[in-house]
Amino acid sequence: ELAEPWTGARPAALLVVSSDPWRTAGDARERLELYAAALIERVTQGEALHDLPVDDDLALILDSLREVVAPRLDACGPG
Repeated sequence: ELAEPWTGARPAALLVVSSDPWRTAGDARERLELYAAALIERVTQGEALHDLPVDDDLALILDSLREVVAPRLDACGPG
């Protein structure tokens, strides 16, 4: 449940995405969503992601965002 107290890990990458208190599972979910949105923004803007851990599955997902999803969104036009 989202209102349950968060007792799990608090990775540094998630600590920096928000200055709000991190008390509940809902707070953890919000941080994951913010992190994912920022990562997608970086990928679609063509930013190099040298600060991410090496992971084959993550690389496939990010490559797909960069090479398939972003061009299709661009083809749709602005807003």
